Amino acid sequence: MDLEIDQINISDMVQDNHWDPNCFTNVFGYLFDNNTFNSAVIDTSDVNQWVWYPKSTCSKISAAVYHQLNQQRSSSDSWIGWHIIWHIPVAPRIKHFIWLCLKGFSSGSWAIQYRQSVRSLAFISAGAWFIWIARCNAIFKNIRPNLSIIASRTSAHVQDFFCSNLEPYGRKLILCNFSSADGPFIFTHAISRLEIQVRTIGFFISNANYKVILAGRWSQPLDDNSSDAILAIEAALQTTLQLQIPVKHIFSCHHSDLNFIRETNHSLAWRFRPQLSNLNFLMDMSSHPRIHVIPSSWMRPAISLAGFGLRRQNLNLYLVGRELPYWIMRSFLELGFSF
Repeated sequence: MDLEIDQINISDMVQDNHWDPNCFTNVFGYLFDNNTFNSAVIDTSDVNQWVWYPKSTCSKISAAVYHQLNQQRSSSDSWIGWHIIWHIPVAPRIKHFIWLCLKGFSSGSWAIQYRQSVRSLAFISAGAWFIWIARCNAIFKNIRPNLSIIASRTSAHVQDFFCSNLEPYGRKLILCNFSSADGPFIFTHAISRLEIQVRTIGFFISNANYKVILAGRWSQPLDDNSSDAILAIEAALQTTLQLQIPVKHIFSCHHSDLNFIRETNHSLAWRFRPQLSNLNFLMDMSSHPRIHVIPSSWMRPAISLAGFGLRRQNLNLYLVGRELPYWIMRSFLELGFSF
């Protein structure tokens, strides 16, 4: 390091309206990739401001920067096995675990040199993950490993991710991010129909084994001073409290409306203050389940329930699901749920 970092300015790193590669090397070392700044333009005639080039059309500036930096491949990431690792049909957390292993400790020759089938790679990856979990349980929880359970869980995991022709997003959401102690889960959605001034709510509750405990729908007149997302959560929580179902996690795809819950000082939150007050009461009564935002494609059954029976304002519950139309039942099965 040849420069005094405390005294350096941006202007010291510019020469003839271009970044000075020698200066960057002195500051960041010889491993610094100067090619990252090839697309940068320095305009000294205008007022000082941060400029990113090329312009980020239809995307946020952070997304454009991330995309640009990831276009630059370094020599350390040139191994072709990374592409294979990220396409193994296993849970995302297992892929991340394998990536960490290959990054820091092991060799990836098993993935590219021995011509393993995709199914074999899935078994190796899932087996390594469950062995690691058993190791951690043995060290930190003093639980003796059961090899037969490891083998059966590996086989079931590969079967679930490799052999299914459907896209069980709901099952994968629970399988990849939660344990059996985290259930039950609420999936809830609301739809506003401006042409008939009706708002409909659909929700269902699943346990950690992807079995639907309860499904329901409800409609009410449209109200400009109430939020779709909040109303959907309220309806589901009121039902679970009445039936004494202890819910720990709530899923919704209403990203913008949920900002009112997270940001109490939001400029529009005053419109929904009575509704937010009731929601806080229900959350307190329900021991504060966590609210998660997920894509709408991961909760199609709740959306289907919300669109079913627009003019029926009474709350309808389906404890088994046999009363539901076939097309709604199919949406549950396609996402990996059962009754």
